Amino acid sequence: MFFGTVIGFVGSAFLVIAVLLSSPPPTAHRGIYDRTMRGIWIYLATPRLRGLLSLNLAAAAAGAMVSVNTVFLVRSDLGLGDAHVAIALGAFGGGSMLAALLLRRLLDNYYLPGDLERQIGAFVEYDNNQRYHESLNNGTPADFYVGRDKAILRER
Repeated sequence: MFFGTVIGFVGSAFLVIAVLLSSPPPTAHRGIYDRTMRGIWIYLATPRLRGLLSLNLAAAAAGAMVSVNTVFLVRSDLGLGDAHVAIALGAFGGGSMLAALLLRRLLDNYYLPGDLERQIGAFVEYDNNQRYHESLNNGTPADFYVGRDKAILRER
C-alpha cells in the first residue's frame, strides 16, 4: 500500500512539472492580510462559490463526525479492535470516493420534478418549525419578543 502511494505521489509530481504556465506580469507586493481578505471577499461575493462554501462546510462537518467518533464507537460501543477501526475508516473513505465519482452521473440521469423539491423543502421546514414551536408552547421567538405569545395560546 505504501509503495502504491509513493507511485501516486511521484506520478502527480511529474504531471505538475509537465504543465507549462505563462509568467504573470509583476504586481505590487501586498501583505498576507490584504491577499487573504481579498480572496475571502471574492469567494463570498460569487454566488456559486458561496454555495460551494456551504456544501464544503456540510461535508467537513460530516467528515469531522466520522473522524472524531469512529474510534470511540468501534472500540467502546462495538467492542472491536484497531483493525476494525481501520476497516471502518476505510469504508467511510471508500464510500466518499464512490459518491464523488458517481454523483455527477446520478445528477445527470435522475432529477426531481420542481414540485417535488419544493414539497420536500416544505416538509423539512414544517418538521423543524413544529419541533421548535412545541418547545416554545407553539409561539415563535418573534411572538415572545412583541408579547403576542399569550394571545396565541388563548386562540389555540
